[in-house]
Amino acid sequence: MLHLRTRIEPVVFLLQLATTFYDSGIHLVLKDYYSKLASSSTKPVEIKVEDAIFNFYFTYKLIMSLTPMVSAYLLTKLGCRGYRRVPICVPIIGYLIARPLLLLVMILELPIEVMYAAAAINGLTGYYTTYWPGVKAWALEGSSEDGRSLRLMIVEMIRAVASLLLNLALTLFFMYHKKNGSYGPVLVYCGIIFYAFTAIYSLCILRAPEQEEMHTENNIEQEPNNNNSPTDLEKNQSTAIDTTSPESPEPNKTGNATTPMRMIIPLFISAVLFNYASKGAVEINNLYVESKPLNWHPNYAFLGEATTSLLYITSTGGLFFLNKYLNDLQIIGIGMSSFCVGGILLAFAQRTFHYFIARAVMALSMMPIPTMRSAISKLSDRASHRELFVVFQLALSFFATGSSIQYRTLYKLSRDWFPGFGFIICSGLGLLSLVALWYVCSLNPLCFNLLYDI
Repeated sequence: MLHLRTRIEPVVFLLQLATTFYDSGIHLVLKDYYSKLASSSTKPVEIKVEDAIFNFYFTYKLIMSLTPMVSAYLLTKLGCRGYRRVPICVPIIGYLIARPLLLLVMILELPIEVMYAAAAINGLTGYYTTYWPGVKAWALEGSSEDGRSLRLMIVEMIRAVASLLLNLALTLFFMYHKKNGSYGPVLVYCGIIFYAFTAIYSLCILRAPEQEEMHTENNIEQEPNNNNSPTDLEKNQSTAIDTTSPESPEPNKTGNATTPMRMIIPLFISAVLFNYASKGAVEINNLYVESKPLNWHPNYAFLGEATTSLLYITSTGGLFFLNKYLNDLQIIGIGMSSFCVGGILLAFAQRTFHYFIARAVMALSMMPIPTMRSAISKLSDRASHRELFVVFQLALSFFATGSSIQYRTLYKLSRDWFPGFGFIICSGLGLLSLVALWYVCSLNPLCFNLLYDI
């Protein structure tokens, strides 16, 4: 077993707590800030505040999504050259530098637009675009090929558990404290404290696993016992000889270059479509639960986010079971099908229990993206994992940029005649990603068999 100091899970857990605290706090701070500005306006306060918060978030997230394009590549290059903590620690330090700017805005009563500078600092230090691929690459270093999908899903689950626990706690807290506007600064302070804890842990405690430890771990996972029969040993030896024989270099080159790329490209396309659909479903869900026909109280918005986090836990359990019997491609298909069917049911949810039934159907909908990362890692050599994961994350972030305003506009246009229409669109995009994946892979049976065996 790898040394406890090499585990990345504590970093993921602490950073997610910090992010959940901060995101909840900044939303309350923004609401209070724009409410004061709108108090003298003739336009209805709720509408103006909602529009102002949306416009702020759009610019804020756009800056954070586009500025890491160069820094993510440079930090990843350093990670590939042996500085494995750099793609993880630098974005965390960026969070710790940028987030306290909100305190200056509150204390000195500066314009809220100062936060755009904080977004730029986040982007220039790599932001989530560098941090998350770095975490995934770190998690793969101590895992065998058979357990990669589950290992990546467990990391996702750790992040979801942190978000779930904190969102449930905030929901219970605000149920008994109706005047929640004054608690925004408190949540921001808590977030910054946890960012500091995360930075200290990643800089002083986290240790990169040594190559010897990784090889030992892989050997233990791949050879659980030493009671292999002579026939099995001969088979393993012959397989090793066949794959490394110098007498047939050309077939190996073809198998290692052409076939994986023909598989990686459709995986990227399918992932971009599915990520765009899932981001839209989350965006519309946040609007749907607070409007007709559900009409949840704003204090219960944290409960909706908690149900999204719960999907990661159920998806991890599903992946743990399905990984024993199915290949990566089939698991991706099941996850996408769960998302599509659940999205259609959400579109017609008229009551709260209808909503939770639809969310239960989506219990496996978080499996596709981690499983795609696992498949990409299996189709590439270990040295290129970080670069491929960064390209993967950049593709997801780039095509998801602007999705918030697009889905919000779609919801406003369809709210009066069919509030759930946006969920239908998301399900359609999810189906498109599923069809694209299966169609392209069916053109190349060798690729299908490759994912079946790895």
